[in-house]
This record gives sequence, C-alpha cells and structure tokens, in this order.
Amino acid sequence: MRVYDSDKNGWEMSSEDLDAWDTTLQVCVARVLDDGADAARVLDHLAGTIASTHIPTGASATRAAELMLSHLETPPDAPALLGFANDALVSTYPPEPQNKVASMWLIRTATRVVDTCPVNKLCEVMGSLQEGLGVWIADQYQVFTAEEYAFDVRGFIPVFLCSFSLIPHGPFILGRPFVSDSLDMPTVTRLIDRCS
Repeated sequence: MRVYDSDKNGWEMSSEDLDAWDTTLQVCVARVLDDGADAARVLDHLAGTIASTHIPTGASATRAAELMLSHLETPPDAPALLGFANDALVSTYPPEPQNKVASMWLIRTATRVVDTCPVNKLCEVMGSLQEGLGVWIADQYQVFTAEEYAFDVRGFIPVFLCSFSLIPHGPFILGRPFVSDSLDMPTVTRLIDRCS
C-alpha cells in the first residue's frame, strides 16, 4: 500500500495490492463465520478504522468499500461500513475515467445490499447511502451512456425514491429533508419522469 507524501490522508493501492487485500478480507470473513461470530461487526470495524485514517477518495477506497459491502449480510448492523461506502460514492462523483468501473461495481453492490435488506430496515440503510447513491442517480455531469444508465441505474430509481416515502408523502426520510444540494427538486422530478 502506498500513501502519497502530498496527501497523508490519500490511500491508493496497486491492482496487486487490492487483490491481496481482497484475499485477506475473504480469509478473515470466512474465519469469523467459522468461529460463529458476526461478520458485519468485523466489516463495520474495519470500515470505521479505514475511514478514521484515510479519506475515502479514489479507486482504492471505492474498491475496498465494494469488497466489504459484498460480504455484508446484515446491512443495518454495519453503519460505519454504509457510511464509508456513501462517502466513497460522494467523493468519486464525477469519476475520473479510470475510476468509473470501480464506482460502478460499488453502485451495483450497494444496489444488492438494498435489494436484500429487510423491509423494516430499508429506510435506515437507504438513509446511510442516500447522498452517495443520489449523486450517481442524478448524474448531473452525465457520465453514464444511455445504456449504462439503463443497465446500472434506471432499475434502482423506483426503489430509491419509494424507500424515502417521496411518493406521495413528501421529501423526507427519518425526519431529514430528502432533497439535498446534489438532488434538488427538479432533479427528483426528472427522476420520477424517467421511471414513468
């Protein structure tokens, strides 16, 4: 792992380092499960530790968030991991061309996490991922091709909007405004139109 002198909070790994990190993570999660412990707690602790020492920008942090989320079976039990994934999504939009694929993997994995989340915990999980997924769904810089948007994002929009009770109850989740700087009302209206 390399930390650049110009940015002590930066965190970039080579492809080989990421592969080794993924292998180590897989072994760790398997060991935790073999011991009958809760993998969500371990993943949450790991994400919290990384977030406390590194700013989640760049492909390495995005990839690490995606790898940890891919092992998460109980999303509500990992608020630090969900926050880390959210921060990675926010900080990498719009993506550098070489980082777009890693971001897409994270979006797909976050979508799987939401899809498998118990209904009674959906608002909590979506609240944790709201801003990160929101900036990618809004796609203000139009970084997606029409095909990419249709494949990776469009199907997720109804879940995203409905999970916040936006239709018909108003733009709030957990008492906070759903509409943010990155997802204003005209954008939300455009998203609803895309779903129709």
